[in-house]
Amino acid sequence: MNSKLLTANVLNLVIALFLVSCTTPTISNRIEIKPIERSLITESKGLSNIRLFGGGGADWIEDLICIEDGSCTIFGSTIKSFGESTDFLVVKTLKDNSVSWAKTLGGPHGESLHSVIRSSDDGFVLVGSSHSLFFTPLPGFREQERPVVIKTTKDCEVEWAFVFESGISGFFSVDQAKDGSFLLAGYKRIWLEKEKTLLNTAVVKLTASGKIDWAYMYGANTDRVGRNVSVMSHGNIIVTGDAQNPNGKKELFIMNLDKSGRLIRSKSLSSEYSMIPGTSSSAIGQNIYIYGTLIKDSDASDAYVAKINENGNVNWIKMYKNRVKKQPLSIVKGFNNNHVLVGRIGDVEKNKQNGMAIIINDEGELISSAIIGGKQNDDLRAISQHLHGEYILGFSTMNFGSKNVGILTANWKPDVKINSVQTDFGESDLPFVENKNSANRQSFEYRAVDISKANNLEIRSLTLNEILN
Repeated sequence: MNSKLLTANVLNLVIALFLVSCTTPTISNRIEIKPIERSLITESKGLSNIRLFGGGGADWIEDLICIEDGSCTIFGSTIKSFGESTDFLVVKTLKDNSVSWAKTLGGPHGESLHSVIRSSDDGFVLVGSSHSLFFTPLPGFREQERPVVIKTTKDCEVEWAFVFESGISGFFSVDQAKDGSFLLAGYKRIWLEKEKTLLNTAVVKLTASGKIDWAYMYGANTDRVGRNVSVMSHGNIIVTGDAQNPNGKKELFIMNLDKSGRLIRSKSLSSEYSMIPGTSSSAIGQNIYIYGTLIKDSDASDAYVAKINENGNVNWIKMYKNRVKKQPLSIVKGFNNNHVLVGRIGDVEKNKQNGMAIIINDEGELISSAIIGGKQNDDLRAISQHLHGEYILGFSTMNFGSKNVGILTANWKPDVKINSVQTDFGESDLPFVENKNSANRQSFEYRAVDISKANNLEIRSLTLNEILN
């Protein structure tokens, strides 16, 4: 991952800190599941059915998707828990939070998961990056990672899989259009004179079978990284990301594209903070809700949410502050047209980081919030609606008996009465300046390599070893 990309840097720092004092883990294909006492968790009100699972290495969650029958599929990455390589980790749980099956998916070296969606046929599309060489007689390593996109059934059987070769590039987000095609957003590095480089926003459209329909980069005279892509109801595409301004701060940019990738309009929003948008969005009607991190200096950061309509116009931006450093990591549509923002809060270097959850209404007003965690570092990285007004929370944790880094899930029924805020969060409008700008669209070639039948692509089923109370 490019060293300039904030989210990847923070995650790598967290994993490095988690592992710095660890001995080499024992590798097996056994995933352990352990019930956790609620009393061990700070702010445990409303939590139930808490479970920790993982192997002997580092396992962390990226997303979880629950469906109507109460079952959930958890997606993440694993380092040295079930093999020597870094792979995607997929776990299926039933409505009582028990594990139905668990699998790893990847090549002989490093795969990192960035984004997942549930497809219209009830399968999944996983987007990430890979260092693996998939067709060499012996396991091979590619120094520069490149994008990988994998389409699976609901049971994680691979339908198609491609790596994309085109210099230095990456994807962070995926969405599906009504015609079954998939849109990807990320970046592509281009080389200038005297070894200087520039990051352009990359947007790629894949057919329902994973073939490239079109691929464009949208460039200006500054770095622009696409973070999130949303296909709107009438087919146009909203891409959000960050662009570097002349003062060295990051601005939020919004591009409105038609279904063929033609740029309709582009704008950037600036404030007194650097504005780093996230890689997911929540949608209600003709509007999307994106989140991001506001960075004032190295010791202060806050969360924001922006409401954007189908034409790419901003209705409002709200910021959510307290006295502690924080970084949001995901947003989902909640119950009753609310939205739930989750992430991390605290100082990871001082081993004082917890998970945070913020519930807002359709106009961004703060309804409820909670800080949840143990005595050491926790990330609340994922959330999904569940049954009976509850949510499922997904943490990466080094607490609660985790051997190194484990995945913790819990049912959560928050107190969502108006003014039931449980922390000292404050909500306010974020003043911003809107600037119209343009981006040069240029097509580029990706060489899509089919790895679905590659000898070095491995799917491993993990045996379950449940630890009872």
